[in-house]
Amino acid sequence: VFSRDELLRAVWHSAADWQQEATVTEHIGRLRSKIEQHPSRPGLLKTVRGVGYRFDPPPLEQLDQGATTPAGHLPVGG
Repeated sequence: VFSRDELLRAVWHSAADWQQEATVTEHIGRLRSKIEQHPSRPGLLKTVRGVGYRFDPPPLEQLDQGATTPAGHLPVGG
């Protein structure tokens, strides 16, 4: 699980005192719209209340079968 502050520092080389944490929230929403079948009910990019965000990749069996993600995109790493 990564906090918004950790993501700001790692991705944008910034900090919450300089850039708003809402930046992360906005980008998470955009990512979900691209990778989730139902962005309002995420299955891959999940919110951990009070902590941050977690990525739950699909099971390996699903990736081994060459399946695409529900949104029709190639699997992560594919």
